[in-house]
Amino acid sequence: MGNRDHLTDALVTSLPPGSKQYYVWDKKTCGFGVLIGATGTRAFVGKINHPGKGSRWLTLQAKTTEAARVEYAAHLVADPQAVNRWRGHIADRDGRK
Repeated sequence: MGNRDHLTDALVTSLPPGSKQYYVWDKKTCGFGVLIGATGTRAFVGKINHPGKGSRWLTLQAKTTEAARVEYAAHLVADPQAVNRWRGHIADRDGRK
């Protein structure tokens, strides 16, 4: 499996621990993913890029994939610059301007 997939609860539960922690990013929602620890712990994460300022990493509190996706979206809405970049990413991905 690559490091991008459509995240579902079943997929997240099935991800095995590795020799070190790793991320699997959602294909559907840019910047949303899950961190799998070396011991098998799982945490939903979000990454909001701020050009010229670095990235803001979020550890989401939700326990299910859909709840975490909603929590991440709430963080994006609270950051207008992130919303505009996210919209641009979706338009680029879908071939729209």
